Amino acid sequence: MVMAHAPVIFPAVLRRPLPYRTAMWAPLVLLQVGLAFRIPLGNGFGRQRLWELGGILNVAALLLFVATTVWKSGHRPTYTVRRGRT
Repeated sequence: MVMAHAPVIFPAVLRRPLPYRTAMWAPLVLLQVGLAFRIPLGNGFGRQRLWELGGILNVAALLLFVATTVWKSGHRPTYTVRRGRT
């Protein structure tokens, strides 16, 4: 829920644009890997260490998401806006 709503909420609260970049996929992929460790491997096979590793990866994914969001909101977009000819 944090990753889904942040691109809408942060620009409204911070009054800074949050341009989409492909680097924003990294926290989502890390979150999914962490969930794969926790649910099917940790809970499914009863492996405590894998369950703990999944939790650590989930926390790392959220921290990486916050860092990526702060980094991207501080940079200006690299594209230029072209005005139409009149």
